[in-house]
Amino acid sequence: QWYAFVKDAPVITDKGVSVWQAVTNEWANSLDASAWTQVGTPSVTVDTDSGPFSDYNGGAEADTVTDDDAAAKECLEAQIGTAAGDYTVSMFLAAGTSTDYTLEIVTDGTGSTSCTGTDLTSSFTRKTCTATVGGTPTYVKGRICVGDVAGDTGSIKVSGAQGESGSVAGRPCVAGASVATCAADVVKFSAAHMPSGSGELCVDAVIDASASGSQTLLDSVNSGDGIRLYQDTGGNLLKGEQHEIGAGVVTASSSLAWTTGSRKRICARYGPSAIVLHADGAHIVSASATAPPQHSSAGKVYLGSVGGSSLFLDGSLRSLEVRR
Repeated sequence: QWYAFVKDAPVITDKGVSVWQAVTNEWANSLDASAWTQVGTPSVTVDTDSGPFSDYNGGAEADTVTDDDAAAKECLEAQIGTAAGDYTVSMFLAAGTSTDYTLEIVTDGTGSTSCTGTDLTSSFTRKTCTATVGGTPTYVKGRICVGDVAGDTGSIKVSGAQGESGSVAGRPCVAGASVATCAADVVKFSAAHMPSGSGELCVDAVIDASASGSQTLLDSVNSGDGIRLYQDTGGNLLKGEQHEIGAGVVTASSSLAWTTGSRKRICARYGPSAIVLHADGAHIVSASATAPPQHSSAGKVYLGSVGGSSLFLDGSLRSLEVRR
């Protein structure tokens, strides 16, 4: 698993180009910021390594956390929220002198959760922990601890600390010294490159998060005319694929499920009188159309949004193909 982060550019991962929804990171990324408090007596040395955000920040940005007390677990913690609900913490971690770590979500409500691991290497890997908090909490906090048991000592390297509401880790959002909101990604290309009259559009992608609302994979629709591949608000991604041309609408079989972490290649073949959908080479559905496709009046085809609005693809795009 690897990531490349560059300012004002798509995030590149081993899965492809990531197209993310908006996210609010409640945490300061630097562990020496005032928002972070000590649990025990850990030491923090800032900017010791070039972490995954070094190109974004222009230099070393990963911090080293050290636990030298074999009698107790030593951690750093920061507030995420004050209400019941789902919370997720995530960090990019690498081994220092220890390969063990603990991510925790703690609260005076119900649902405190601990997520441990013993598999850190010299490469930074994103680790996450999610909890459902109940009751009437006055605080919900996230923690990063060295080791997975109280007697562990040593050091680990930390980058991209993120605390957010929700049941999945969102796009990495570099908060700097305080809370930050990162806008949804919008990826687009000129509709002038779209074949007119007939052609084929294929999207090859991996979905990283469960459906939480309507998400559009590809949109070139203007007033109902054009091409749209989307996922509805049901439990399965792409449970409802739709391809609109003129007054013609095709909805794929509800048996086509796209589960978290899986990869599919979805193709829409279109012409002046017919539209066909395929998934991984298998025919899904076809229907007649009343007109050839019309492209967006803005002259753009969007990935992960409709006309650049707030819809998103929570996953990674491996390829987009446009064929005549």
